[in-house]
Amino acid sequence: MKPNRSVFNRNLTNQLKRIYHKRSLFLAVLLFIFASTAPPVIAKVSQTTQIVQTQSDAQQLVNQATQLYRSGQLQEAAVVWEKAVSAFSAQKDNLNQAMALSNLSLTYQQLGQWEKATKANQQSLALLQTQPQSQDKQKILAQALDIQGYLQKEVGQFTQSLESWQEAAKIYSQIKEPAKLAQNKINQSQVMQDMGLFPRACKTLLEVFNQELGVSDCQEFSQLSSEELTAKLQKITSESPSVTKVIGLRSLGELLRFIGQPEQSQLVLASSLNLAQKLNSPQEQAATYLSIGNTAKTLAENERVRRRRETYYQQAVDAYIQAAKLTNLPTMRQQAQLNQLSLLLKQGKSDPEKYQQAKAFWLSLNPQDLKFSPSRTGVYEQINYAQSLAELIQAENSQQKQDSQLPSFDEIDKTLAEAATQAKNLGDKQAEAYALGNRGALY
Repeated sequence: MKPNRSVFNRNLTNQLKRIYHKRSLFLAVLLFIFASTAPPVIAKVSQTTQIVQTQSDAQQLVNQATQLYRSGQLQEAAVVWEKAVSAFSAQKDNLNQAMALSNLSLTYQQLGQWEKATKANQQSLALLQTQPQSQDKQKILAQALDIQGYLQKEVGQFTQSLESWQEAAKIYSQIKEPAKLAQNKINQSQVMQDMGLFPRACKTLLEVFNQELGVSDCQEFSQLSSEELTAKLQKITSESPSVTKVIGLRSLGELLRFIGQPEQSQLVLASSLNLAQKLNSPQEQAATYLSIGNTAKTLAENERVRRRRETYYQQAVDAYIQAAKLTNLPTMRQQAQLNQLSLLLKQGKSDPEKYQQAKAFWLSLNPQDLKFSPSRTGVYEQINYAQSLAELIQAENSQQKQDSQLPSFDEIDKTLAEAATQAKNLGDKQAEAYALGNRGALY
């Protein structure tokens, strides 16, 4: 007996929708992690340098490069880090030369210039291997390994990334650097998520807040009532705020959303935002607002009551707007705006007015100016953008309209083909398969 083809097609379509929905949740974890958790090394210039004037010049270069990096002027920061590398080399100050090289690598990572980032990172580690053991060397080595972990994660080398961060963690434990060890554990938990090791990721992340939360794994965490969790979170927010706590809570909130606990995610992210506001850090506020938007979007998709669903959708839109307004990083602003576009299109399926808003919003972004980093995060962002464009065209076609401002399906296919090529160049088979699957769906 031949199978019913229409039933088969419906089943296949439903399977694809479930896959894409899971993938979008996975992306929600990925987005903004790299930009918000990768501060420059900023190791202090060695006080043992005898050439006072040269030391002062080098210190000024480090300060200038740091300021440029933090303000989002990455290309300019890279130029100044190069000068700092040369200055320390002229002084034969190998430790600080290694520090500057690591920061240079991190800056190139943010620019998506992976070959230059890899070269600078390798030079930094090679230089450190020639130096005698000291406390300063250990500090810089640990931070250089941290930055190597970021690099490996972004090009899809998850196992190597985890190994780099674990090696750095050993050093932080040895030299008694609890704050950096906490940040390192947050990094480890994120790459564990990428590897699908969710229980292990949750356990590692909860170690950062073991004293305040008093739970050791996500199963135990899920048994906390809203009142109990709120009381524990208040204990954290009443303490002295730090960037590590902000990022740690944000990472926990993202993980909780991904494993199906969006209500708890919302509470944790609210605490992360509270601390970011106390720190008066617009950049950390922006990153947390984006996570809040993603969680509100998930709650809307799970909500069956239309009024409550629309309330969550509006919360998500408002959060994305805040994220785009507060960040000084063009890449983060673009990510927040594209998330907002995707959300408006989702609302447009039941509200034609929202579709018109989505179309107007897309045109306001100046689509020709959109740029995607040739990284794993950039690949997924590019695919999501292609999905949004396809929905725009489909909505237009359903209304029997043709708008020359909208791209053609061929142009969308080129975007997906570019994403597949970039994923292949990164050696990321999972991302490549996802891009190719989307090309198939487009056809």
